[in-house]
Amino acid sequence: MNIIYAELFKLLEDIKRTHSLRRKIELLQKFPHQKELKQLLYLAYDPQVVFGITSKAFENRNGGMLSEVDPNILEQISSIKGRNEKIRAITTATAWLTPKARQYILSALDKDLNIGIGIKTINKALPNTIREFNLQLAYKQTEKRYNLAFSDTDWLYYNLKIDGVRCKVEVHGKDDIRFFSRYGREMEDFLVDNIKYEIQKHYDVFAGRHLDCEIYSDHFQKFMRLYRRKNIDLNSIYIRNSTRLAIFDLIDMADKPLTARVKEMENLQEAIERTRFITFLKYHKIPNDYSKIAEIASEYIKGGDEGIIIKHPHKPYEFKRSNYWLKFKNKETIDLKVIGYYSGEKNTMFENMLGGLILDYNGEELRCGSGFSEDERKELWANITDIIGMYVEVSYMEATETGSLRHPVFERFRFDLER
Repeated sequence: MNIIYAELFKLLEDIKRTHSLRRKIELLQKFPHQKELKQLLYLAYDPQVVFGITSKAFENRNGGMLSEVDPNILEQISSIKGRNEKIRAITTATAWLTPKARQYILSALDKDLNIGIGIKTINKALPNTIREFNLQLAYKQTEKRYNLAFSDTDWLYYNLKIDGVRCKVEVHGKDDIRFFSRYGREMEDFLVDNIKYEIQKHYDVFAGRHLDCEIYSDHFQKFMRLYRRKNIDLNSIYIRNSTRLAIFDLIDMADKPLTARVKEMENLQEAIERTRFITFLKYHKIPNDYSKIAEIASEYIKGGDEGIIIKHPHKPYEFKRSNYWLKFKNKETIDLKVIGYYSGEKNTMFENMLGGLILDYNGEELRCGSGFSEDERKELWANITDIIGMYVEVSYMEATETGSLRHPVFERFRFDLER
């Protein structure tokens, strides 16, 4: 037995058992073998470390007698070509591990050790262990927050809130154009081929740019199902051809005020003229009037849109959630992991189909039984074990004082988030 890897296993077990975030941080900081710990956390959580295989490829097994976690197993997987070869390598390397120890290796393939910590907690305990992929995010509007953030300007910008997937595009070269999700995971080439082609076509305009965007589709739910797909068929080609890129900021000009960034985007839009798959999101100017802004947002929502985001015209781009971007929308949403499910009650219309999902909300179970169509309930029940560990977007009225959500409603699966 390797003593360091045995102590790593014990550390993970200790962190998993405690519900105190402060205690989790202490355990990470006091662990004596920092090199091996940081190696494991980097491989298990860094979004740009991709293994090309998930835990779903492996069957449950009794395992052996060794309770240890060796990060070198993970280190080797990324360089192995072929799915079967990866399965064979992991199966061999974990053959002598206990089921719990083996599960930590498999969970790392899914980019989450399932011990109640995330990248921010890791970096708080052990600074710069994981590369953080930060974009500017908007707060939910309140009149108090609005007055504090926008009191120094007579006018502001707003643009429409797009229902899609947040995306950062980095144009390093004509043949080196990379698309990242909000969480730093690189997108499949197939999904963005049409968009990439138009960027290449107008490379003189986009060279060196880092773009803050939203990828969207008229068939959004089907589009989300293709998010991680590598196999191509006629249906996926149809959905891919409906995919568009809406650019709404220039990260490469982050130090400039939004007025300058908007002006540059207007110039870029003129330069590319009419394109099929790329557009720059329209910025509208409006006087600084909270009531008027709320009325405008309400009109968009009544028309079927998600809402609007208001932005301070004179502030630089901030790589965090910012008071200078506020969202006016009709409901709050949150992404939660599926940890269980329950069937419909007997002698009801939902008997023998999905009754609802059990979700992890801050370490507590949250039951969500609303928002599913009858067809979705049947289809999900027929494939129920496949959805454990997946993420769903849930809307709710408000967070309660008891630490739950009032009236949670299923909105959609978030296939862009890793298990």
